[in-house]
Amino acid sequence: MRLVPAPCFPSLQLMFIIFGCLLAGTARAGITLDSMHAYLAPNRSTGELTVYNMSPITAYVRVDVIEMTVKGDELGAVPGEAEKAMLASPNRLIVPAGGRQVVRLIALGERDHERYFRVRFVPVAPKKADGFAISDEDESEASKAIHAQLNIQVGYGARVVVAPRSPKFATRIVPVEGGHVIHNDGDSTIYLAGHRSCRRGSHDCTEQPVERVDPLGSLLLANEPGRYRSFDLKEGAAAIPETIGDND
Repeated sequence: MRLVPAPCFPSLQLMFIIFGCLLAGTARAGITLDSMHAYLAPNRSTGELTVYNMSPITAYVRVDVIEMTVKGDELGAVPGEAEKAMLASPNRLIVPAGGRQVVRLIALGERDHERYFRVRFVPVAPKKADGFAISDEDESEASKAIHAQLNIQVGYGARVVVAPRSPKFATRIVPVEGGHVIHNDGDSTIYLAGHRSCRRGSHDCTEQPVERVDPLGSLLLANEPGRYRSFDLKEGAAAIPETIGDND
């Protein structure tokens, strides 16, 4: 009987799996945010975002503020222009391993219309010239320690909505073939919070993500046979319970 050597693919595959798991664990070890969205109501000028450092070394983070259009296009090409409308404080973070730091958002300028900002948190090598409060020795040691990790660390950007002082809400829910369309005819973003899809006549409900409808925008909610949707329509501080779908 001739012995046939076992193929080497299983061990090679195992090696790739192990390598992939190690890489995934390393990639997750970085900064995260407590939320990717923030909303400053008409009666508020400040908000907060919390940055968490999940890595085993100190994280140095630069905070950038960019004003956006409702469609996500960048405004204010001039450096520093967006900071005249929104201030992030502090804008340079030193977050210890396993620690966290709160960034305060302060809305400035006119509030006669809704404004949108992207606040980006970017891991960087620390430099005194960039505003980090560190010594020359600490700058050198920190740069060496995080140089390799910077290649895999991921930055995050939170969307911040600043409501006008006197928002005008005008929401229409219109039944159409196959579902309902939510029209936002007002000048401020509306949200569908506590959104659930439920089977009629039972307690079988599935949680849905929070939906938003931008000013002059619309959202189609498709009907599901035998199911209905329930949510709170949030217009500023008001939350209006709504139910649509198969039990209309």
